[in-house]
Amino acid sequence: MVQPRAYHIFSLFRSNAWWQAKTPLLLAIIFAEHLAKPQQKHFIVTLLIWFCSYLMLSCFGYWINDCFDIVQDQKAGKKNAAAAFHPLMRFFIATILAAGSLAPWYFHAGSELLLVMLSIQMLLLLLYSIPGIRLKNSILSIVIDACYSYTIPILITHFAFNHTFSFPTPALLAWATVAGMRNIFIHHIQDRDADYLSNSYNTANKYTAKAIYKLIFNMLLPVECLLFLLAFSSSIAAFAVALLLILIFSIQFFRKRLGINITAPNALYQNLLPLCLAGCCAVQISPWYFIYIPLHLTLFNSAFLDRPRQHLRRYYNIFVYRMGIKKD
Repeated sequence: MVQPRAYHIFSLFRSNAWWQAKTPLLLAIIFAEHLAKPQQKHFIVTLLIWFCSYLMLSCFGYWINDCFDIVQDQKAGKKNAAAAFHPLMRFFIATILAAGSLAPWYFHAGSELLLVMLSIQMLLLLLYSIPGIRLKNSILSIVIDACYSYTIPILITHFAFNHTFSFPTPALLAWATVAGMRNIFIHHIQDRDADYLSNSYNTANKYTAKAIYKLIFNMLLPVECLLFLLAFSSSIAAFAVALLLILIFSIQFFRKRLGINITAPNALYQNLLPLCLAGCCAVQISPWYFIYIPLHLTLFNSAFLDRPRQHLRRYYNIFVYRMGIKKD
């Protein structure tokens, strides 16, 4: 048995796949809920409990997927962190992560329904990957992946800070599902070669990448945009932000329809949406929300910092060259 290497804790659970892609979006949901209900009891405590549970659940999902994908990843030549661990250690880590996802909510009053949602989420993650059932290898994988990646995490976040299922909750869940389906289709297009080698189900191999692109452009994106507006109609400020983002995307879409990146909405969800909603919360609820802006730019490797980083790197290289400093 190969001994486990000293993996960085984040790379062990593939944080690069969910930290930047999912966390800012879920924080945006929290900001929208706070705008809809400014007077929330124990908001900070709920936020801390949600964050701890979210981290553990995200790690659990990717760990379970790696544990059951070892053979397939070897065939496709992909790295798999779980392969370096003994099966008993894999089970122990999965148990700790599952318990860590549920345990924080035991300290929160009225969280019984949240515990049920979390349990459903973990069950879907298991059914998606476990041999013998492995819904990952069927057409149902599109909907299942959308549910555990977007719909249920957004539902859990919504209910944790809202405690109701009134309008626009159905629109919010429908938008999350469509956005999740668009992203899993994109993932299938990107992974079609590796999935072909590992004999894994992939819609881009069963049909064609061109057909998937056509489905995204002609159906999923328009529906996603409409549902996005409805999903964030719980307050005037949130609706105004959603409308602004749709206008930005529409301008990009119609100016360069054929060449537009089909992941373009994700950049808006991950950057502009949480930043704009945090700004609205700072104006309407508390100026402490302004602290989120530098935190976002630091923690989530925002695209807003790409150009400044490039300039700093260029100036640094010029300085090193002129000073005659040798790089290691």
